Amino acid sequence: MTADSVAQPLRRRISSAGLWSMGQFGASLSVRLLSNMILTRMLLPEAFGMVAVVSVLTIALALLSDLGIGQNVIVHNRGNEPAFLNTAWTVQVLRGLFIWSLAIMAAGLITLLAARGVFSPGTVYVDPRLPAVLIVGSFIVVLQGLESTKVHQARRNLQIRRLTEIEFGVQILALAMTVLLAWYWQSIWALVLGSVFSSTIKTIATHLLLSGQPNRLGWEQQAWWEIFRFGRWIFFSSIVGVLFTTGDRLILGGLVDVNTMGLYAIAALLLSVVQSAVTTLVGTVAFPALSELARGDRQGFRQAYLRFQAAADGILGLAAGGIYICGPLVVSVLYDPRYAESGAMLSILAVGLIGMRYCIVEQCYMACDEMRYFLASNVLRLLVMVVLLPLGHAYYGLEGALTAIVLAQFAAWPVAWLFKAKHRLFDWRTEGAFIPAVALGLLLGNLLLMLVNAF
Repeated sequence: MTADSVAQPLRRRISSAGLWSMGQFGASLSVRLLSNMILTRMLLPEAFGMVAVVSVLTIALALLSDLGIGQNVIVHNRGNEPAFLNTAWTVQVLRGLFIWSLAIMAAGLITLLAARGVFSPGTVYVDPRLPAVLIVGSFIVVLQGLESTKVHQARRNLQIRRLTEIEFGVQILALAMTVLLAWYWQSIWALVLGSVFSSTIKTIATHLLLSGQPNRLGWEQQAWWEIFRFGRWIFFSSIVGVLFTTGDRLILGGLVDVNTMGLYAIAALLLSVVQSAVTTLVGTVAFPALSELARGDRQGFRQAYLRFQAAADGILGLAAGGIYICGPLVVSVLYDPRYAESGAMLSILAVGLIGMRYCIVEQCYMACDEMRYFLASNVLRLLVMVVLLPLGHAYYGLEGALTAIVLAQFAAWPVAWLFKAKHRLFDWRTEGAFIPAVALGLLLGNLLLMLVNAF
């Protein structure tokens, strides 16, 4: 069997997975924007601000116990064996229950600290609704822990079509339920219970609608050790990186009022459209493909990396330039005047998309089982976030805080350069590919503004 005969099926699977991933993303984006436009007209900004804090607290707790189970199934040679998958699922279930118990304790701690006047008056953390919302909203981690490992198997084999259909169907049902609750209730609980409903439906669907090895509780000591060996670097990296991943909202929640936090949440949500597009492609296409090549075809690995990196540079550069110019326009079209300040926030945050360009290299860390680079990246991001965000806010207000959030995205570039040098992934002809992409984005953004102003 020739190398071409092996690579050709992989290329076809990459193309198919890429098309389905982008199709799913486009459909998902449409539903999310429609949902957001409807709900922002039914609920006040404070509802989105509080849900943003609850979401970030839940994510923080989840990252504190992250073992990279999904990535392990994709990378590991035993990723299709029943004993390995059942052990992985058991760990996943126990982890979900553990995280929820931490969330319950966090809710109690927040109540105690608020009663003792630790938090600044008027901030999200003194709102009496926060503890109950945190307990109910964080239950989704239990439901996510119960999801079938068939999801990871499908991603490992680049079989994305069924996953796409499930994701879109769940989103439609969740939108209908959340809008109905918001219409009837007009409360933050509409957003919370809508999320729980969405996670419940998705968990059931992963067991019933995907092909693959069915799950049952089981334990194999060797499988557990292999899961832990791979996941320990992710575990330590997640502990260090939790404030970076969630620090913007956690720290801002203690610096600004709930209304400003809600406006920031809208800007971050809009930026996440592009971030999600890139991470979806990276996670569902680039990572499984790079993992497969890393197991036996190092030359093919390098070529695939360069192609994926060029695609990421083009997408992120173009989006950064365009959104920097058109941030206020996007917000004015999608939202009513109460959310106008989110536009300026969005323009500043857009610069951080350039800092994301080495997200492809970070997939190589995992594909090559060199997770210490991931840990080093998060250490640098954490330092920048924790030090510069409060300082930026103290000296330059909200604009200074937003600038610090952007700078944190660039902090891990030196680690990526070291990894690329070690694995001979540098290609100086392509390192500056993001610059013309940014320039084109700025040009197109200005042209769009000129057209809008002309009419």
